[in-house]
Amino acid sequence: METVIITGGSGFIGSNLTILLLENGFKVINIDKVMPDERYFDNLKSDGLNKYYQVHRCDLAKQSDVSNEIQKLIQTCHSDESVVALIHMAAYKDLNLSLQIPDKYYENNILSTINAFKLAHLSGAKVVMFSSTAAVYDDNLTGNIIESDTVNPSSPYAYSKVVGERILNDMVLQYHLNGVSLRYQNPMGVYKYGKIDNSTSMFGNIVSSLKNRTVFHIFGGDYNTKDGTPIRDYVDVKDICYAHLHFINYFKDRLYKNGTYDVFNLGSGHGTSCKEVCELVKKLYPGFEYDITNRRSGDAAGSYADLIKVISATGWEPKFELKNSIKYLFDQYNRIF
Repeated sequence: METVIITGGSGFIGSNLTILLLENGFKVINIDKVMPDERYFDNLKSDGLNKYYQVHRCDLAKQSDVSNEIQKLIQTCHSDESVVALIHMAAYKDLNLSLQIPDKYYENNILSTINAFKLAHLSGAKVVMFSSTAAVYDDNLTGNIIESDTVNPSSPYAYSKVVGERILNDMVLQYHLNGVSLRYQNPMGVYKYGKIDNSTSMFGNIVSSLKNRTVFHIFGGDYNTKDGTPIRDYVDVKDICYAHLHFINYFKDRLYKNGTYDVFNLGSGHGTSCKEVCELVKKLYPGFEYDITNRRSGDAAGSYADLIKVISATGWEPKFELKNSIKYLFDQYNRIF
C-alpha cells in the first residue's frame, strides 16, 4: 500500500486531507505533537479507515523528540511498499502573533521544516510537498498575484515559509527529490468530520462569533476596493485537499523525474470582500451581526491568486463556490451554534 506522511496531520488542513487520502486508498502516517480528538478516531473507525491510519506523537522542532522517533518512523516507512509523498504542514501560523514572538516562530517553523525534509529524504519519499502561504508576497500587491511576483514577507511567519521554500529547493537538488511549494490563499470550510479552523482567520472568527453570539468586526471600510472592505481569496479546504491528491498523481504520471522543484499558487482564483462574506453568512444566519470598524495596522487591501500556472502546468483547478462552502461548513457544524 502506498503511504503518505503528513506532518501536522492533526490540524485544520491536515485532518481534512487525511480523510480524503484514506478514502483514495493511501495509508496515512500523521506526525504531530498533538493527537486528534476521540470523535475523529470514532468517525474513521465507523468508515473502516482507521486500520490504515497511524499517529506518531512527535514535535519536529524538538531534537529530543526527533531523535527518539525518527528511527521508528524510518523503519515504519521502509516496512511499507512505498512512501509516495511527505506533506509538511506542521507550523505555527498566526501572522500577528509571530510579530510578538518572532524567535518562537523561527525556532519552531524552521527547525520542524529541516527535520521534516530530512525525514522525507531518509524515508525514501518520492514527492515532498510544502505548505507555504500567499503571505510571502509583497503586501502592496493588489489584484491577481502570479508566482513570479515580488516575494517580500512582512511577518516572521511568512518569512519562515520563504526559508522553508529555499530549504526544500536545495534539498531537492542535492538529494534528487521531487518537490513543490504550495502557496495557499485563505483556506476555509471542512471535509466531512475533519477539524474546523479555530484560528484567528476570518472564518475562525466568524464561527466564534456565531457560537458566542457576539458581533463580528470588519477592520476597515475605506480601502480602495469595490465596497471599501479588504479583499481576500477564500478557497475551500476541500479544494486544497484535492490539490494534494492531484499532485501525488501528477508526479506519479511523470514517473517521478527526480530533481524537479516548482512553486504554485492555490486559491479560488478571485477575490471576495469581507463585507460580501458577511452578507453571505447573514443570509444563512439572520442573527449574525457584524460591523465595520477602523483599520488594523499592517492589514492590506488584498489580492487573490492567479491560477494560470497551476492550471496550465498540472491541470488542477478549484471546484467549490464560496457560498456553497459556507453553507456546507455550517450544515456540518450546526450543533455548535
